[in-house]
Amino acid sequence: MQYEYVSKRRKIDGVWSSFSTPSLWANWSEDGQDGQDGQDGQDGQDGDSVISRYKRSNTKPEKPATGDLNPTGWTALPDSPDNVSVYQVETLGNWMFIDGEWKSKAITHGESTRFRLMFKTRESNVQVKIVTRVSSESGFDKLHIGKLSEELNATFSNALKNISGVKNETQTYQTTTAGEYFIDFAYKKDGSGSSGDDAGYISINIPPQQIWVTTCNVVDGVPSAWSDPLVYIDQRVSDAAYITQAIRQSATIKGGLIMSAIMAVRDIGNNVTAYFNGLKSNLIAFAAGVRNFGKVDAYGNSLETQKTWIDHEGNAQIGNLRIGVQGDGTVTIHDADNVNRIELSVNSLDTLSYLQNANEQTQSMSISNTTFTETETRTLPGSIYVNYANSEITVNTSLRCEANASVQDSYVSVQLSLLLFLNGQYYATLGTASADANNFQGGEQSGGPQIPGDGPDYTNVVQDVTINRKITSVPTGTYTLVCEYQRIATHLPDTSGSGTIYAGTMVSKFILDNRAIKIGKDGISAFFSKQKYVHIQNVDNVPIIEVGGGIKVKGNVNIPGVPIEIAQYDKDGAKKYSLGDICTYVNKIGRRFITGHIIR
Repeated sequence: MQYEYVSKRRKIDGVWSSFSTPSLWANWSEDGQDGQDGQDGQDGQDGDSVISRYKRSNTKPEKPATGDLNPTGWTALPDSPDNVSVYQVETLGNWMFIDGEWKSKAITHGESTRFRLMFKTRESNVQVKIVTRVSSESGFDKLHIGKLSEELNATFSNALKNISGVKNETQTYQTTTAGEYFIDFAYKKDGSGSSGDDAGYISINIPPQQIWVTTCNVVDGVPSAWSDPLVYIDQRVSDAAYITQAIRQSATIKGGLIMSAIMAVRDIGNNVTAYFNGLKSNLIAFAAGVRNFGKVDAYGNSLETQKTWIDHEGNAQIGNLRIGVQGDGTVTIHDADNVNRIELSVNSLDTLSYLQNANEQTQSMSISNTTFTETETRTLPGSIYVNYANSEITVNTSLRCEANASVQDSYVSVQLSLLLFLNGQYYATLGTASADANNFQGGEQSGGPQIPGDGPDYTNVVQDVTINRKITSVPTGTYTLVCEYQRIATHLPDTSGSGTIYAGTMVSKFILDNRAIKIGKDGISAFFSKQKYVHIQNVDNVPIIEVGGGIKVKGNVNIPGVPIEIAQYDKDGAKKYSLGDICTYVNKIGRRFITGHIIR
């Protein structure tokens, strides 16, 4: 191109003029050379992050190897296996537990044997899966499988189904609410013939209830060592069900808005120290000073504590100050031992008689007759939860051990111990009974223990032990009784032995410390002991200072306050009498006090 021309126009008051006559702008213009390619940019640096991995185990796992971002056995998110909500599995029926299965006991033709599987669920609307297996004469000897929480009738016609031959099936049951359930089973033989093991089998897989978490910092793309695993959630505690619900939900982030079911914060040791919770299945909406987040003891009692919390109903605790915790708006201040010392309430005061006499708190648990014939360790039904430290526990019962060596050259030794457990751990031995019987004529059986004497005097031995044991200064927690029965030595199967615990009680007792200052809707009370108190309470239709009235003072008691005079006046305003001879004013450091003695 040899020439370039230009034409222009103007805009005045919003109106464009005409273009001017074109004029020469450039001569002999040419296209310029293409520019050179720019240099490629450098790769960006790897981002820093913290990643977590989870593992389900009832014992603390080893931390993964450094550098392995996907360690074997660990998952990127907590899992939810079958039967995770099932706990406290118990059985009824004389079926043997072998290699993780209950096997029906041996029966002959025309007989049947029953078995009941009992369990609890922490959540509602969950599936429970039971594995059923049979090895029998097909079509004749059957394993009858019951419906959820419906007892099998005499003919098993109401069974969910029956199986025979060689089969292995998983039965799925759907619960409705959290709570207790049972399933009945029965193995029945017809009149003749047998095949296979001639038995039915039942099993239920309960996964580990603890989920552990480990974290790893990734800096510039290089992973650091994994942290020491910590309990992320313990699903044995029913109070932790809300955490499981939260894990199954998702979180959303929209700009500066974060929406989640639970938001928890941790310290540098990965311990949760505070959280916000939107699920009303856990009443606490905010908690701080948290310890043992989601942890429980062996009996499912929550170990989680909070220094400060606010619940969804408006109740709160701030250190030792509690607001509405009793559900009625009462405000209390507790001391370091968690004893209520100051109370402001809309309720009536406790009567003086109650304060003087309600100084002992007791709980009790009954012990039923139970006999053991095979070596086992069994927790007796029931428990006591001790609320106050330094309580005492008393156990009254008796034990009996009986050993019978009925045939020649036989020997049997049995022992029954009663143990006290605290939070699932051994705490104390309360008593032991034992019995040794033999039918040896020579005093010693080859390879056996030395026997004190010979034969007939020791063929049947019984020992009774009475237990009346008091243990003082016990800590708070859940107390249970455990029987440990052992059949120590048996030279021949033709012997018998048993251990029995007889009916009794376990009782906990605590002397309440009810020293406190309380203000109620009908008066004020400052109670220090049976010999020292001020108790002012309105009594209907009785003047407060007359006999039977509501002011009672005992001991040398000072009441801070303003100048007042306790007196009664007639209808004309003349003083009839006053209590100046009983209560006198004392000035001390610019304040006035009333010192008093018994007012009757």
